[in-house]
Amino acid sequence: MIEQTAHQEHQYDESTPTTRAHARQIIVLPELLDQPYTDPILPTLAEKDKPQEEVICAHCPNAMWMTTHNQLKCFCKVTRSFSWSTAEPIPTTRCTGQLRAVAEMQAALADK
Repeated sequence: MIEQTAHQEHQYDESTPTTRAHARQIIVLPELLDQPYTDPILPTLAEKDKPQEEVICAHCPNAMWMTTHNQLKCFCKVTRSFSWSTAEPIPTTRCTGQLRAVAEMQAALADK
């Protein structure tokens, strides 16, 4: 079973960038500009339930991480497919979609 670590809503660890979703836009909090993007779901999981190898999807705004009763999955909005799961833990290590998403996010923040 996937376990969630103690995590209170609206309380964020400064070492873990988070996002606010609004009207299908991903907005990175301005105070986190100097930090790499990390999906907000992953830090809430117990260590044993996280991907054991580095997965680029963990640092991609296009990735949607989700848990089921006994599995962690990642859905890619670019490829429209599951990119990682505990059932098939094949890590994606490089992806143009991730690079573009981060660049778009940074450009959007620079315009504000």
